[in-house]
Amino acid sequence: MSFLDDIFEEKKVSVWEIIISREWYENYKNDPYNLVDEVINYVNTLIQSYKRNEIPLQAFEIYHTDYYLAQINNWWHSQFILNSKCSAENFSDIENCFIKMNAMDFLQIFKEFTKWISENPEKANKQTWFTWGTDDFLDTLDEKFYKLNKMNSEENYLSILMTQYIHWLDNLRIVKKENIEKALQNILDLNPNKRLKNILRMVWKTEYFLTNKLFYSFSLAGWSNQKIWPLIALWGSLSIDTGELAWVLKTLWWRKMWIIKDDGVYVYEQEIPKEWYDIRLWKQVAFLEDEIIVQRQQLGIKYNAIYAVSLLCNISSIKWNIVSVSIIPQKEDEVTLYITTDTNDNRFIRVSESIAWITDSQNKGFEVCVSKEDLNDFSEKIKLLLEKNKS
Repeated sequence: MSFLDDIFEEKKVSVWEIIISREWYENYKNDPYNLVDEVINYVNTLIQSYKRNEIPLQAFEIYHTDYYLAQINNWWHSQFILNSKCSAENFSDIENCFIKMNAMDFLQIFKEFTKWISENPEKANKQTWFTWGTDDFLDTLDEKFYKLNKMNSEENYLSILMTQYIHWLDNLRIVKKENIEKALQNILDLNPNKRLKNILRMVWKTEYFLTNKLFYSFSLAGWSNQKIWPLIALWGSLSIDTGELAWVLKTLWWRKMWIIKDDGVYVYEQEIPKEWYDIRLWKQVAFLEDEIIVQRQQLGIKYNAIYAVSLLCNISSIKWNIVSVSIIPQKEDEVTLYITTDTNDNRFIRVSESIAWITDSQNKGFEVCVSKEDLNDFSEKIKLLLEKNKS
């Protein structure tokens, strides 16, 4: 596939400067939180096109420390365990940030927290942030953190420390506030690996949609009663009156509640929002057996569906920002995927033994296609590249 050969050769690249607006830089004492927000935006923007080790380390340290703060302010250390997946890399960023800010009291709390996780892995795995799913030791750490974070009558002392630290970094590039977006876009455009990164990100995203049972169930269960319910947004989880954990989602049609059990996925609906927690006020509208979920996932693996989505999206003229991917029942000798985008410009992708192609939102037409040989070649190159990045 000669038209893609040139992008598979990764070039070495790194970004040194962190972009900050002059307005917030000069006014950091009076309005301290905006500098932190600008670093968060900087990381969120650059990670679209650059790898972690190509972005300034200080930016990631601030990014993950602010994430830690947001989780504690929201639903305590218990939720931080649940959402952070206890990433050693992220934990290291937070510790290093505390050290560089000389925030030793915060560092002590965080070290007690990570020590508890390493010594109590089973308890850590049970953390759900609900009242019945937190540990007494974590409650103690929460209290310590809250008291420390209100030092000197400040409402958010840690944010002020982060702002002061950012202000004295020696690798800031200060621009006018109205030029921030343009400056960040210039950095993205200068990355010689931009297209390759977009392809890899599409592969990772599609793999998550098609292999993560929880998320895949969200997008797939709507097909079980022959009605398309493309997923638009996950609003969050809640504990219902039966003691089970449920997920409330927004779809193109309405709100749905997903409850995942050992035997499969149950989908409920409310036409008029009522009491969220009372399952009796929800009507069951679909059920998808666990066996069917596994069968569909295996079908996607057999036909290289993950790589078909990435390849076809990157050679088409359609702007793809995928929200969900579902494998739906069609012919026995091919696999059909329904792609939901954030603009509702949805498409079907079909993969057979000899060809892969995109159809329109009605599963008709023939917009873009590739041969099975090209798809196999593409998938092998991507696998080798992913393996190389792991090492």
